[in-house]
Amino acid sequence: MVTLALYNPVNRHPFANYDDDRYVVNNPHVRQGLTADTFKWALTSTEQANWHPLTWMSHALDCSLFRLNPVGHHFTSVLLHAVNVVLLFLLLMWGTRRLGPSLFVAALFAIHPINVESVAWVAERKNVLCTTFFLLTLWAYGWYARKPGWERYLVVAGPPFRGHVLWLKNFRCSRFPLPALWSQCRRNKPEEPSELPPKFHSELASRLRSGLTRCTCGRWSGRRIWRPCIRIPEIRWRPGK
Repeated sequence: MVTLALYNPVNRHPFANYDDDRYVVNNPHVRQGLTADTFKWALTSTEQANWHPLTWMSHALDCSLFRLNPVGHHFTSVLLHAVNVVLLFLLLMWGTRRLGPSLFVAALFAIHPINVESVAWVAERKNVLCTTFFLLTLWAYGWYARKPGWERYLVVAGPPFRGHVLWLKNFRCSRFPLPALWSQCRRNKPEEPSELPPKFHSELASRLRSGLTRCTCGRWSGRRIWRPCIRIPEIRWRPGK
């Protein structure tokens, strides 16, 4: 409710004049709604130098429901962000069994200004969708980690979870440190703090730096610009009792 109230002013905004026209307003495939032709086009299109069929299908579904009324398109993004907040809270509660920290992290994620662009800009729908599938991937991995088996592994390794990044975004961020941390947490007894080995610290830091830096990658004159955006401290995980 707080998330919906915080982002409610977005519903009164029109489409932006940057990329929204190319993704929705002036895109004939998206404007015709979610049809069989749109579905085929989304699977093969590299329009806007991106291959993200689920993103195109999401915009086309909005056009089927709301036509070109920007209120509906904005509301979908806000609703997805609210769903992500709930998913994050439930995921943290499931993994740590600690109400206070889980609620704090979810609330911080809900109101943090870093999410404003993705939620308020229709063309950045791919970001909130990618977050949804990312959290669902962690849910699937946690389900697999509780009772490992090839049947559950196929669910985690196959679509939609394994391929969601490629279907939604044009870059990849490392997802492996978080499931690895999840496994380490689940293996330790609740009454014993989990001290990860130094090798795990360095590997986790390396993967997070690589993934988060790639997420902030920009382009200028055809060259990639890499910007470090985080310093990873030594990690100690204390599972809740």
